[in-house]
Amino acid sequence: MNQEERLDADELALLQLGRRLQADGYRFVTPTPLTHQRVLDRDATRPAKNLRDVYGWSRTFESGLLPADEQRQLQQAGVLQDSHGRLKSRVRWSSLDDLLFAHSGFPTEAADSVFLGRTVIALRS
Repeated sequence: MNQEERLDADELALLQLGRRLQADGYRFVTPTPLTHQRVLDRDATRPAKNLRDVYGWSRTFESGLLPADEQRQLQQAGVLQDSHGRLKSRVRWSSLDDLLFAHSGFPTEAADSVFLGRTVIALRS
């Protein structure tokens, strides 16, 4: 049995979303929480217009922005939640080189939230 066969339906939906985003060339570099909030505050009521708004900036969006089958699958998996008549992703996707990482949606206030932020790595010879 391979690793993918061991995933439950919710985990598989998230994996498939990540593969779709990667195939579509999705990129988003996660800013600090303060920067993220400042960007959202500039136009707080504007719904998401693209995948970066949905999965990077954690903006709410209208039903129909995503393909219907994908939206239904992600709602069933708990990736999308209702937010004042719109939808919102509970996860963010951040890129680092050719890798994509799924982590908690903004704001990261829950005790079990995971924030993927900037890290500086110093290499010494």
